[in-house]
Amino acid sequence: MADRAAGNQTKQNLDDRYCFRYFIPITHSADNVLEHRHSHTLEITTYICLLSGFIQDDIPGGVQNGAKKRSLEKFGEIEKYASAFLKRYEGKYLNAMEEFGGDASIEHVGDVIYQVMSEYLLKEQLFLERLEIGENPLRVYVVSTYL
Repeated sequence: MADRAAGNQTKQNLDDRYCFRYFIPITHSADNVLEHRHSHTLEITTYICLLSGFIQDDIPGGVQNGAKKRSLEKFGEIEKYASAFLKRYEGKYLNAMEEFGGDASIEHVGDVIYQVMSEYLLKEQLFLERLEIGENPLRVYVVSTYL
């Protein structure tokens, strides 16, 4: 589903892309053993594009020098959807969550969050172009539709 949306995004303006960064406290264990659980604050960065049917596309922003004004209302609406989705992971033991199936490695968590969040955002006419997830600044895993 996300791949189909990505094909439609090639002609979007750069003004239609938004980046949000979240810090989410979680616990997990690398080997799925409860006694080995430990905490991290995941840093999740999302790059989200508007699809043409996004409900806020027609926000009156006026035209300035032939270009549409950016709307802060769009920014707020998009962030509302993204943050509402990511809140489900705050303070959770990820290994116990059904969607991860006991595998809470940073790569698997990134892949799962990207897939599930992509489907969630597409319902709102938003496209998750890229997701970066890291447990520290030196270890960041990137999931993207594009190479």
